[in-house]
Amino acid sequence: MATRFRNALLATAVLQTSALAGAAQGAEWTPPSPMPDKYDWVQLTSGEWLKSEIKVIYQSSLEFDSDKLKLLKLDMEDVKTIRSGRVVSVRVTGGRVAVGKLLLEDGQVKVLAEAPQVFERAALLSVTAGVTQEANYWSGNVSVGSNFSSGNNQRADVSVSANAQRRTLERRVTLS
Repeated sequence: MATRFRNALLATAVLQTSALAGAAQGAEWTPPSPMPDKYDWVQLTSGEWLKSEIKVIYQSSLEFDSDKLKLLKLDMEDVKTIRSGRVVSVRVTGGRVAVGKLLLEDGQVKVLAEAPQVFERAALLSVTAGVTQEANYWSGNVSVGSNFSSGNNQRADVSVSANAQRRTLERRVTLS
């Protein structure tokens, strides 16, 4: 009788441990709280989290730069949550602008600053990284290439290309 009781008790303990382990595995991962301070986090509607650096949100498209995935563009309809680690500038309908850390979740856009502001997700028009100052609006790159060949005559070709983009909450300008 004592053996049966001991076996039943052991089986109950094993089942409880298995249930707790299964619940822990099924729990959805989230970035550390409070809001991150080093990285921006984007959660897709599939539940996947991406660590990135938000560049811009414009025309229902999120552009971000990830160390592994490089520069990516996502449709905002595929984005469930955004948690910015850096300060961003947010523009919503009616021309309203807010500056602070961005928390987009549950159909709301929260701009966390000294005076937090909350907007409906449908009101979101654009987001740019950083506070509203000229240096934060510009990005670009320059490439230089050369080719040397010899034979009957010697030839040297040099090429240079430059691209610059200025993105504010209201306008986008690209120069090549």
